[in-house]
Amino acid sequence: MRTYRVASDVAYEQVMGNSQAPGVVYAMVMPDGMPRALRGSAAMLWSLVAEEVADPVGEAARLTGVDRCVIEGEVAEFMESLVREGLLEPCSSLRSPAPGVRPPT
Repeated sequence: MRTYRVASDVAYEQVMGNSQAPGVVYAMVMPDGMPRALRGSAAMLWSLVAEEVADPVGEAARLTGVDRCVIEGEVAEFMESLVREGLLEPCSSLRSPAPGVRPPT
């Protein structure tokens, strides 16, 4: 599966929820995009991408207790829809460390 990151011209706010009401993420392309509210599993997936989790599908499967192969296709479709809206962008890898900083081995 492709790797994604929040697009550089996107502003977002995460509003945390509780066990009865999942959190919400409000995201929009700046300066004049339409706000998008992401709830439930959509908010969870956004948070995993925003936190630069290396394997958001695997982590979503772990958090929800649903087998990875069951959700992978739908997650990919959702992520691609956010790319089409300009909220996410595909990337070859997660952000590189600062120049001169070596990643842990």
